[in-house]
Amino acid sequence: MKKNINLIIEKPVCLNNIEGRRLLEEEKKSKVIVSTCFQFRFNPVIKWLFNIIKKRKLGKIFLINLCLRWFRDRQYFKDEWRRKKEKIGGGVLMTHAIHLIDLLRKIVGSDSLLEIKGFASNVRKYGDIEEVVIANFKYKSNLLVNLEASILSYPKDFETSITIIGQRGTIKIGGKSLNKIEYAYVQNTPIPKSLIVNNMKNKPYNNHMMLIKNVLEAIKRKKKPEVQLIDGVEAVRFINNIYSSIKLYK
Repeated sequence: MKKNINLIIEKPVCLNNIEGRRLLEEEKKSKVIVSTCFQFRFNPVIKWLFNIIKKRKLGKIFLINLCLRWFRDRQYFKDEWRRKKEKIGGGVLMTHAIHLIDLLRKIVGSDSLLEIKGFASNVRKYGDIEEVVIANFKYKSNLLVNLEASILSYPKDFETSITIIGQRGTIKIGGKSLNKIEYAYVQNTPIPKSLIVNNMKNKPYNNHMMLIKNVLEAIKRKKKPEVQLIDGVEAVRFINNIYSSIKLYK
């Protein structure tokens, strides 16, 4: 940023709140375009979900469930930075479930988070990072959120999902990479045919390229990209609040 170079930073963009503030200050001084790799935002089914939420088609949202069930073996942790908290900031929560935290923040918007209760375990001891996390969140609107994330789902990744239960409908987005509508009923709102066709194919999206194209367009038009640096910083802040809760309830 000091050299006025536009950036896409891999997640997590920082490890703590102090680093995050420094990054935001540098971004403000340099006025460059900075984004981070929250590519799931560009999945067509996720964009459809965002639009449903924005238009309040579900009415009041009562419950959200976030689930990530992936698998990482010993070989994955061969590189030290993947198994040391001081180098990567955390385990499954910071390196994988951060995508779900980003989407949750986008869905919930300005609703104030009141309480977090989290639990974690490091079963196989491949490093000093967590392999399983269970966390519950309560918001000012009485919205309740449950998060389950693990990298123990032997022998391979099999689920990443978001379920939203609201006053006028229920939606579950699933598949291996949030690329499939598992269930959807939204009162007086049909599912777009293009999403139904993709459901039948069940193919993952090239969402990294979508993110890159969005950043290039932002640079060209001198506007903010869909995913901004602040999104990466706030996701890390949220996750560190979960870690604080985990320590509290150990």
